[in-house]
Amino acid sequence: MRVHLLTLIGLLVLAGCARQADMVPLNDAANATGIPKLDVALYGTGYGPATVTMPDGEVLNGHYRLAVGGAVATGFATASGPRGTAFVSGSSSVVPMQNPFMLQAAGRGGTSMTCEGSAGGLGHGGAVCTTNRGAQYQMMF
Repeated sequence: MRVHLLTLIGLLVLAGCARQADMVPLNDAANATGIPKLDVALYGTGYGPATVTMPDGEVLNGHYRLAVGGAVATGFATASGPRGTAFVSGSSSVVPMQNPFMLQAAGRGGTSMTCEGSAGGLGHGGAVCTTNRGAQYQMMF
């Protein structure tokens, strides 16, 4: 049963999963522009396509990159004497919501968008997205 479950999970990751992000306007330019529709295809590889459909119909195509594996590590070491005692200790752990996320997309109409933020487990996270026209949005996915 376990092998079948792992195989199914692996196939789902490789097949990709399209996800629409929620966008919230953060400034007057974003309120005037309207709320874009942002879709990302999560492949489990840390990189994939992204499509942003602006309220005026312009489609921005690009990609996202997620640096998976943010971690915090600590260590301590001590030694004494010519053949003395040595002690080494350390630990590390993955910190949720600390995987840097970036998205870039551009359209033929001259609009571009850049998003920077972080993501945690199960492909959820957030970022601030800014267009080259000054509209700024909070993205949640």
